[in-house]
Amino acid sequence: MDNNSSNNQSTAQPHHLSKILLILIIIVGFITTFVSGYFLSNLLSSERNITIGENSNTPQTKNMPNIGTSPYPTANNPQIEQDSTKFLPGKYYFEDTVMLITKDSPQISLIVTVDRVQQDTNYAQSTRVSYYDGTNWTRQSNSKTTADSTIVGNSLIKDWNINIDPSRVLKESVQGDVTLNNSIFGFSTNVLQNEIGIRSLPGYTKFISNGTGTLIINGTTHPAYVLYTRIYSLDASEIQFYNQPFGVTTDWIAFWDTQGNFYHIDATNVDKPTPTYQTHQLGIMEDANGSVTKTFNLSINRDSKNPPTQYMVKMDSPIGATLTFNRVNGVNKAPNGSFTWWMGNVEGTVQRSDGQTLKGIGLIEYIHD
Repeated sequence: MDNNSSNNQSTAQPHHLSKILLILIIIVGFITTFVSGYFLSNLLSSERNITIGENSNTPQTKNMPNIGTSPYPTANNPQIEQDSTKFLPGKYYFEDTVMLITKDSPQISLIVTVDRVQQDTNYAQSTRVSYYDGTNWTRQSNSKTTADSTIVGNSLIKDWNINIDPSRVLKESVQGDVTLNNSIFGFSTNVLQNEIGIRSLPGYTKFISNGTGTLIINGTTHPAYVLYTRIYSLDASEIQFYNQPFGVTTDWIAFWDTQGNFYHIDATNVDKPTPTYQTHQLGIMEDANGSVTKTFNLSINRDSKNPPTQYMVKMDSPIGATLTFNRVNGVNKAPNGSFTWWMGNVEGTVQRSDGQTLKGIGLIEYIHD
């Protein structure tokens, strides 16, 4: 019996140890599950507190760690919340504008704009042509109904072809024919790259292409500077059309110097801002190699005439250029309006940040109500 009892005790000890080990494993597993669940719960709770809801104007960041302060104080520069793409699209809107200014003298300018606004079952196409022949400005317009957003020929436009690069990545060229006062104009652009973004919203997307091309007038070919603008909108109500006084003062300038550098100014002060139209300043320089630089700080000085004729525009860092020019002619774009809206050719100089002073030519639009 002593031998049997000793054998039973020796076999019982491993059995008790197995039970103890199993209990320890269960306890450790429970503690691990609890702790993991606690941290996971905290993590999910933090995620749920980052909310941009339909009834919330700003993101809720409760329980979020401090990740730094925005360099743009919201008190002085209120930010617009993320533009929503959930809205049901309104009427579509498309606009194409080509501007050509001859490099030779006298300076000849052709500006053609074609916009298309979606209707219930078709599109309303509006065409506006402005032409400066070296002496006088002429403006004509045409409206018609089209089946879709394609640019369709009319009494002013005989042809308008947009040739998209096979890669479908930015590059394109444009050719067209215009008839005005019994004269035939043909224009063609070299490769355009849509390199300058102006707006990027679902309701208002705008790209500008700076380039070169040719303007053919009654069979005579002139090398020309080209500025091509394209606007797209999923909802035309997102674009602020000028249909009432807003207390607006706008200076819009396109300027090319003799080395092929391009300068663009879009500065507007709005006394009665709307949700879609606010005071803004934008200065752009594209050098002859295609490098684009922007500034949102400008200083504009003009004479007291209405419309002004003499300008000095300083484009702040990182551009650091100063344009000084005179408007040498002009056409009233709103002869029946209660406000001033003039366009004309300019001649002047640009003092660049590298110290060079270069001559240049361009176009200006001035709006004031």
